[in-house]
Amino acid sequence: MTRPPATASASNEPAGQPALRGKAFERPKNGGFGSAAEIAGWVITTVRKMDAPSDPAQAVDHGAGFETACVLVASSVIGGDEYEIAKVLAYDPKQVGEWANNLRTNGLWLNNG
Repeated sequence: MTRPPATASASNEPAGQPALRGKAFERPKNGGFGSAAEIAGWVITTVRKMDAPSDPAQAVDHGAGFETACVLVASSVIGGDEYEIAKVLAYDPKQVGEWANNLRTNGLWLNNG
């Protein structure tokens, strides 16, 4: 059963905009990944769904914004290990390291990973 989109109420959301609802994505039960390739595939599919939920095939799957979202989603299952994230996603380790540093500096990732 599909629910109709919620609309903004008397909250901080702009009038006429869809209201936020629950989790952005679900991780597989019990960690359910057999390989790095499975993690990468799940991450990309998840970010596409977040980017264009009505038609994930239309999501733009390149560029810094998409890659940053992939790093954040990957960290939900890998943790804050920028080396492992770069390896799994086949991203430039220097760029992932820069994002990781920014995430730690701003308190989104802990210094211990």
